[in-house]
Amino acid sequence: MKIDWKDKTNWVGAVFVIFFFLFLLNRIGNYFDLDKSTWAGWVQAIGSIVAIFAAIYISQYQHQSDRKRDVIAEKNQLLRLMQSLKDELDVVKTSFALSAGDNIKSTPDGEGVPFYMELSDRPFMVYSSYVTQIGIIPDSELRRDIIATYTRFNIFILTLKINNGMFNRVDGWLRDGALMEKSENPIVQKDFRDWKAHGNAVRQGYSACVDACDGLIEYLKKSITDLQNELKIDKG
Repeated sequence: MKIDWKDKTNWVGAVFVIFFFLFLLNRIGNYFDLDKSTWAGWVQAIGSIVAIFAAIYISQYQHQSDRKRDVIAEKNQLLRLMQSLKDELDVVKTSFALSAGDNIKSTPDGEGVPFYMELSDRPFMVYSSYVTQIGIIPDSELRRDIIATYTRFNIFILTLKINNGMFNRVDGWLRDGALMEKSENPIVQKDFRDWKAHGNAVRQGYSACVDACDGLIEYLKKSITDLQNELKIDKG
């Protein structure tokens, strides 16, 4: 059983045991009528034993303290990672909802998505910075969810880039006076047909990203709360 030396009663008990041991030695010495030289030998022997046990205890205590400090540092690193990913997902979800969500959701099925969205070359700065540290997350399901959600977002961004190119072509035909699918130009007809078909991929991709993002944010919130509670216990 591990002794909690933060509890004052354990220190009182230890002092009592030491005094009792000294009293017992004194009684033994008086009973056997030990002389000073014999007493000195006993004291030296006992002192050596105590010193050995003290050295062992100090070494173990130092090792446990170092390990506890390392564990707390690792958990703090993990906490910063999960909090940063959650914050980025909150921002990404809000950003997509404001810039594209309404346009995508308001477009009927079977129609193209009529908007051009400016897309960053590095939309996920936090994930890109921490991607090599995802492996420190002990929860394998959470790791898979993180990778799957960001992969889904990257695929959706590629879908939006394709839509940008298609919409530019369609918008160019409209500016030139082409009458959408009613035009007899086969190239115009194909461009409009492809753009409308791709609209389904945009709508499905957006819906899948929102669902995955919501689920991962909740998962991260729970994991963060659990880890914070663990750290309170560790530091206590």
